[in-house]
Amino acid sequence: MPTPIQTIGDFITRLSQKPTAAGGLWVDVYWTGHAAVLGFLLGTLIGVALAVIFMSSRLLARSLMPFVVASQTIPIVALVPAIMVSLGLGLRSEVLISAYLAFFSITISTYKGLQSVQPLAFELMRSYAANPRQVFLKLRLPAALPFLFTGLKIGVTASLVGAIIAELPSGSPHGLGQALLNVSQYSLNILLWSTVLSAALLGLALYGAVVIAERVIVRWHVENSI
Repeated sequence: MPTPIQTIGDFITRLSQKPTAAGGLWVDVYWTGHAAVLGFLLGTLIGVALAVIFMSSRLLARSLMPFVVASQTIPIVALVPAIMVSLGLGLRSEVLISAYLAFFSITISTYKGLQSVQPLAFELMRSYAANPRQVFLKLRLPAALPFLFTGLKIGVTASLVGAIIAELPSGSPHGLGQALLNVSQYSLNILLWSTVLSAALLGLALYGAVVIAERVIVRWHVENSI
């Protein structure tokens, strides 16, 4: 096991290399981050769409929700080879696997938020003769935002895990997953732990971006509702 000083020192050394250096840390971070962000955006789109569909129809919620839950019982390690065989190696498979890990928490959190409105608030909107679109935009959506961002904060870290796992069997020349695989094969422990540190910091950066977006968007909705 390398010492923390060795790990941090190697991380700083690799970080000081040119961002365009072949096989450098910056290239691996960009490659994995790119796949994770795309997967997160796709997972968010799927998750929000499913939550709105479930909110609109109890029948669809009861019939489809068990499949959404059951999808998370499949081990991701077993699912990755099947996706790679179906879609081929490359970014498409990595994005899909990343979205697969991200969408569940977003779906459940958003659906819970859309259902969290008090009945009295619906009665008030009806007294103002609000149509379904106005009820959704001015009542359900603002109420669901805190729940949505809770799911997004979980989903963005899950998307990074998915991107790293998807890179392991892909044979890609870049990415943190491939870097972890390569250095572990040659027992380069210092490089291994500095790469793990890079993945952790990338996860914190993605999480922090969602937190900043939450503070801006939720505050904007609160200020506009006063």
